[in-house]
Amino acid sequence: MTLSELFTKGIIACKEERYPKAIKYLEYYCQGYTDRNSKDYIQAQMWLIKVYKIVGQLERAIALCQLLNNHTHPQVQTWATKTLAMLSKEVSHV
Repeated sequence: MTLSELFTKGIIACKEERYPKAIKYLEYYCQGYTDRNSKDYIQAQMWLIKVYKIVGQLERAIALCQLLNNHTHPQVQTWATKTLAMLSKEVSHV
């Protein structure tokens, strides 16, 4: 499967609430993709964070979010900061 197919299938699986498949596709995509600053790579990371949160893998979501928090793009940083705060609150309630 090409990286493009992994990306597309991962997002479709997210939207169809097939979370284990979504995680598998998006993780493979992120492992294989070399341009860490591309829009698609960032989108895949954001989807992974959302899915990790949904399936209760808060530690993984937080770890990934912390990486995005250091991104060079201000919008990505803003999203990551807000999401990190939300995830941290959830962890403290668990």
